[in-house]
Amino acid sequence: MKEIKFRAWHLEEKKMWLDVGTDGWGGIILDTENMGLKPLKGKAVLMQYTGLKDKNGVGIYEGDIVKF
Repeated sequence: MKEIKFRAWHLEEKKMWLDVGTDGWGGIILDTENMGLKPLKGKAVLMQYTGLKDKNGVGIYEGDIVKF
């Protein structure tokens, strides 16, 4: 079974948030690194884990550029 994980690129902060979750409606994002709730709409791009890893064991997410 594929593990369901998300990360998000915050457009204003120019920062990647790892291990995030949403309220299910895309309105709020939970930043588990800082354990805070932040508004999401129009400010971040949510990326889902594909279940694949690169040769270094790092997870590949939707939107990643992969060279093979």
